[in-house]
Amino acid sequence: MNLVDMARRGDKNLLLEADLVACGNGKWFPVKALLSHLKGNYIVASKRCFDGVLYRGFDLSAGERTRLVLKSPLAWYPFCLRPDATGWYIAALDRRAEGSRLAIRLRRCTTGDIIAEQSIAVTKSLSSLGFPLPFRSRVDPWDSDLELTFCDGTGSRAFLAVHRVLDRSEVIGLCQGRGIELGPGLQPQILPTGSCDVTYVEESSPEEWNRLYNEKGTLEIDQSLWSRYTIGRAFPLPAEDGSLDFIFSSHLFEHLANPLGHLEHWYAKLRQNGVIVGIVPDVGGSKDYVFEPCSIIDLLNEYAEGIVQPQLSHYRRWAVARAPGRDPAWYWKAKRSIHVHFYTLENMRALLEIAVKQLGFRSFRVWYTPNHKDFYFVVEK
Repeated sequence: MNLVDMARRGDKNLLLEADLVACGNGKWFPVKALLSHLKGNYIVASKRCFDGVLYRGFDLSAGERTRLVLKSPLAWYPFCLRPDATGWYIAALDRRAEGSRLAIRLRRCTTGDIIAEQSIAVTKSLSSLGFPLPFRSRVDPWDSDLELTFCDGTGSRAFLAVHRVLDRSEVIGLCQGRGIELGPGLQPQILPTGSCDVTYVEESSPEEWNRLYNEKGTLEIDQSLWSRYTIGRAFPLPAEDGSLDFIFSSHLFEHLANPLGHLEHWYAKLRQNGVIVGIVPDVGGSKDYVFEPCSIIDLLNEYAEGIVQPQLSHYRRWAVARAPGRDPAWYWKAKRSIHVHFYTLENMRALLEIAVKQLGFRSFRVWYTPNHKDFYFVVEK
């Protein structure tokens, strides 16, 4: 799970205990300058590079009073699968931290009993944190918390790497020629260049978006791009068949019912060798962790039914976690924007394999790393 994103959002299922907790709220602190003035125990969101690879995580004071607690992890994806590893890593940031030990424990909430635990010696290199197994007794997923705390090392510093950082510039660079960015809001990611002629497709005009979502003028907006906007939807896409070199979307694909039907529709809009590029939230790394990943059977059924809009059944599933006790039909009738499906590396690969075998696409690729907020895919005609 993505502890950094949970901390930034103030997720109630993550507790960070230290004298100072600084999560950045999306803006990463100049860590070296900040830490040079810190005293006491702290947890500070940061990015650090190890062996040429950039990681996002937390700088920690390595002491017993520094503690991270993830509530009811066995009730959520992916820890409900009882994995061997968490996907997190630990490394020392100074010599005093080397040799200290970080404990990871699964503890019963009601009694404080330890259900399972392990510890790892902290070194200057990244060391993988395993999930504590085996369990010593039967476990109630809602009565067990996962905690990380140092057994020693007071006054030293360490880095908890939550996930490797994916660079979306690689997939954005695939968007060349004439194409469409779907649902960019006020801040498109694909910008026009000499080799890229992009149109932005939104359900409302940029002026309307600006009025609704930028009333205080806090977003930096390039109004010179507004002439490139056209009002439309992902289905039907406002483009002639065989006219596009790319179709790009970021955090839109999960809002679509019948994703196979949308891919089939977009296929017709592409020229030969054209690409569909998507950035999609990962269930295990985003706020979607409270949902089960969508099943391929459900996606195939939607394709067979030929639906293109979210159904009441989608809102019922969404409302269990997002609007408990409220009538899902109200949100459905109001056409509330929701995440219709929930994706992982596994079900996205399965979906794109079907797109290649049954819809005529030539190939696909997925960029993924555990605990990242999202992952990227490209499928080529």
